[in-house]
Amino acid sequence: MKKILLLIIIMFCTACSIGEKTYYCDDGDELKGTTCIKKNSTPAIPNYTCKRHPGTYLNGNQCVSYSFSSIAFNADVDSYTCYSGYLDGDECIIETSYNAYEE
Repeated sequence: MKKILLLIIIMFCTACSIGEKTYYCDDGDELKGTTCIKKNSTPAIPNYTCKRHPGTYLNGNQCVSYSFSSIAFNADVDSYTCYSGYLDGDECIIETSYNAYEE
């Protein structure tokens, strides 16, 4: 009886897999259903601040003294901005999709 039950289960599982399609993506891309997601990253744009240097103003990525313009400090990065995609740390992630390949 156990052998017959096992044979039926094997036959059923084999029949289940017939006709099923297998999908895949390019290396490094993520498969979601029948769609592939490709993620590209670019450096985010830093937003600088002079909070740690009172008496200075921001000029590019430098904090320049109001009193002595020859004195400057490196500004701190306060945050980052992405003009497209979404922010992940100090990187902008841009996702694109394409149809997955069938085997």
